[in-house]
Amino acid sequence: MAYETAFHRRQTYKGIGREINVPVGQFDYTTLPDLNWGTYDQEMTSYIDSKEMIDGKEVVTRNRIPYPHSKYIVRDDTNFPLGIVGKDYVSVQNSEVFSFVKGLGEFDLDMVVERAGIMEGGRTVWCLCKMPSLSLELGTDALESRLLVANGLIGNRNYIVIPQTRRPSCSNFLSMIVKGRNGKVGLSKGWSIRHSTNMADRMLEARTSIIQTIEAWNSTQEIVEIMAGTKAPDDFIVDLIAATFGEKKGSKKGDTLAENRNKAIYRNLQSETSKGLTTEGSIWSEFNAVTEWLDHESIIRSENKEEARFENNLFDGPSIQKKERAFDYAYSIAAALA
Repeated sequence: MAYETAFHRRQTYKGIGREINVPVGQFDYTTLPDLNWGTYDQEMTSYIDSKEMIDGKEVVTRNRIPYPHSKYIVRDDTNFPLGIVGKDYVSVQNSEVFSFVKGLGEFDLDMVVERAGIMEGGRTVWCLCKMPSLSLELGTDALESRLLVANGLIGNRNYIVIPQTRRPSCSNFLSMIVKGRNGKVGLSKGWSIRHSTNMADRMLEARTSIIQTIEAWNSTQEIVEIMAGTKAPDDFIVDLIAATFGEKKGSKKGDTLAENRNKAIYRNLQSETSKGLTTEGSIWSEFNAVTEWLDHESIIRSENKEEARFENNLFDGPSIQKKERAFDYAYSIAAALA
């Protein structure tokens, strides 16, 4: 492919999870110890001591009191309690998640399981699938597709299926661009399936939605080509930054952080992730200079920064909301000028 020389940024998910790279139909999670486990429910109880005098001696009796409204979710390989959920919570097992992933080959024979892993000791299980058949070359620039499948095991997140795109030159992730029935263009929210007794039916709905995602790729191509083929107006990057991040904080610290952020975005525009590519100077390129900062350089406060950045970029962190604002503004200008 023409864009293979344009891999400049370190991938967001390097060091996160396990590299797999096998066709989805051949993926066998049971061979991977960090994924081959399940959970079981354990009753929550407390103990109350009661005292009484028997034959002149104080006797302490420990009484077991069940707590009927909540339960523990426990890993069956380590017997480690992952967390506490309500009594009606219905668990989705890793076997169900990866069986779902394996079945995706029905919709895309070329799809491969790229990476899979856990976060927070198993509280979230995730899988990232690459869809080579859904890719777009823009000269020396490009766009690839991924499908993120993830499940929270303790009510920390729903079972989610989110179509993603990745720009190889800067390793930026973006939710797939879709066009609604009303013609409105935006970033896909994917599908979020609650843990409930009708979980199996909801997962079937998600399979149908994946087919719709694949069909929507034509819209994604059309929109990206408009943005990539439209020259950015003068001072577009200034207006884009304002639309994405809002007004300055008005404090010395806030102004300094904003100034440093803007300098980094301008550096992205002059770096090999933008400079020299066939899309240089386009609205697409300047939009990606902003999302590149969000993915790779935004401030992350966490003990495990790599895991937190991965979650922030692909799941539902603050960066996702800013990317939505950046896209809405960038596409509105591109559509008006096209």
